This record gives sequence, structure tokens and C-alpha cells, in this order.
Amino acid sequence: MMHIDSETSSEGRPSSPTWVRCCRRRVTVSPAAISMSVQHHEGLETAGTEEEGGGEEEGPGGGEKVLAKSQITLNELWGAIDQQVALVLQAVDLVALSRTSRQYHQQINEPLVRYCAHQRREDLSEAAEVGDLELAETREDIAEVGVWNLERLHISENPPRFPSIYFHFASDEMMDYNCQARLDQVADILRRFPGLIIRIEGYGHPSAPRSLGRAIAQARSVSTRLAILRLLLANPGPRAKAYASTPGKTLWDEEYALDQGYFRPDGYNEGRGNGNVDFYEPRLIGRRLQAVGRWGLEDSSIRNRNFKDLTAPIAPDEPWDMEVLFRRVDFTVVRLVDPGAELSASDLCH
Repeated sequence: MMHIDSETSSEGRPSSPTWVRCCRRRVTVSPAAISMSVQHHEGLETAGTEEEGGGEEEGPGGGEKVLAKSQITLNELWGAIDQQVALVLQAVDLVALSRTSRQYHQQINEPLVRYCAHQRREDLSEAAEVGDLELAETREDIAEVGVWNLERLHISENPPRFPSIYFHFASDEMMDYNCQARLDQVADILRRFPGLIIRIEGYGHPSAPRSLGRAIAQARSVSTRLAILRLLLANPGPRAKAYASTPGKTLWDEEYALDQGYFRPDGYNEGRGNGNVDFYEPRLIGRRLQAVGRWGLEDSSIRNRNFKDLTAPIAPDEPWDMEVLFRRVDFTVVRLVDPGAELSASDLCH
């Protein structure tokens, strides 16, 4: 539950700031913010109103008015400052708070979450990188109804950061160093947030012949998708069933069935004579976990920035090679869908 403690001065008056203890998190809400919120709270009058049994007392600012105790109930005060409290709490704390009582569950709704995002929009925009989930519209008059939920706010506050995955020359075989650990990181992101629609974009060197460059880019994206899907089939995560359209199935079962027969066991490797240029003609594969090849001078200039480490060594004893940037896949967060499932704070925590 939420507790408000007013620290008192030697004269017995509340002193700034007011502390709000919520979900083991201590944040401050200034008396001025509380006073302003209450004055604008529908149906409430400020302490300056002359009423029998009412009154005024001077606030900590010297001339600031605070509410007379006889004019507002404690429950009304909770409701009046809830919006101010929400503005200083992150989404994971709002989820935990919403589960402490029916009242908070009802109050922490889509309009409130959108309002929080709107107030933080500048900071959220500055923190975003190319490839992150696009920041949805927050203005009340043009925002799409139902878009802003606590999961979207959390992802906007803490955008997923993907590992870099690189490939051997002229091949869709991933480089061995930390390869499995990096695939595990991507799978873990999708287990936590199965509502994310991710597009894996494969690249090839722009100097390669067009037919080869396009094929290798497609092969790299598809092989990465398949490797991640196999991890998710083995361990789909607790939320995957909520996103499936088939009873008893998970989201990843449905995704795996979309492109059976598209990936060849021998893969793509020009050194072994497995070019498969016609077979790997670029096209979009998948719905929720998508894959597509991108190649060419224009495509090679696009570099997503949503990676944990852009200059990770290929191996501990190998220097960074700029050419490897062309032998990679990027991850783009396309959008977020919501199945309407109940969200818990543990869903948002690592």
C-alpha cells in the first residue's frame, strides 16, 4: 500500500518535501504539487474558501495555502495526488501498486498511463535509438484508444537492447564467439515480451554481386529466426499461450509452422557450393518474429542502434574488423500487441 509521511517542522507544520513510500520505493511529491492537484481535483474546494468549520493555515512556503482538514477526506486526498504520484513512478512500480487494491487497479488505467507517457515524452524520445519501439502518440485528442498500457510504458522507459550477431564470410553460419549466449538474450527478451513484433534484417556486403548479396542477406535473417524459434519452442515462457490463436498452442508453435521448408539444412555457404541464390530470394517470413534480407548501398547505410555493444570483438584475441558490420543481422521492434492478459510486476522485471 501507499503511505504518505509529512515531515514536521519545530512549529508542528508540514515541511517540504512530502515523502511517498510505495512498493519499497521512496519518491517525493512537493506540497505545492499536492496543493495544485487538489485545487484542480473535481468537486473539491481549496482552503481559502470561507466555510463554517473550515479555515486556513499557512503552508511551508510562507504564503502558500494548504487544505483545511475539515474540507477534504483522506480518501479524497489519495485520489487528488494519485496523478502526481504516478508521474514519478516507473511502470514496474505502477504495476505493483495497481495490484495492491481494487481502487488503484481501477485508477491506474489507460488514460493515466498515457498521461504519464505524455509528461515524460521528451525524455523517452531522447533515450530512444533507431530500431526501438516507436513512441506512440500521447496527445489526448489524437492518441489511439487503448494503445498505452503499462507494458508499453515500461518498454519505452527500458527499451530492449539486442546483442550483435555476426556471420562468417559468404555464409549464413554465425561466428562462434558468444553466439549461443547472444541468441539466448534475444529469446529471453521475447519470452518476457511476447507481444513485441520483431523484424530480423539480414545484411551482406554491398560490393557483392546483386544476386549473391540479396541471397546471403535473406539467408542470414532466416537462419537467425530459426535459431531463435527453436529456443522459444524449447522454453516458450509463461506468457506465450496468451498470444496464441490456437487453444493449447503457443505463439511460437504458430510462428514455426509458417515457414516450414523455407530453410535448407545445408544453409547458405558459397565456400561449400551451397549458394542457393534462387531459393533465398528476399521476402518477408513470419508474422510476430519476422525475417527479411536487405542488401545494397542504401540498405548498408542503415544501422540500427538498439544494441548492447556495437564494437564487441569477434573473439577475445581478434581486433575489431569494420567489414564485419556488413555480415550481420539487425533487430527492429515493429510494434507491440496486447492480448488483454493481466500483467504482473514480475513480467516486467529481469
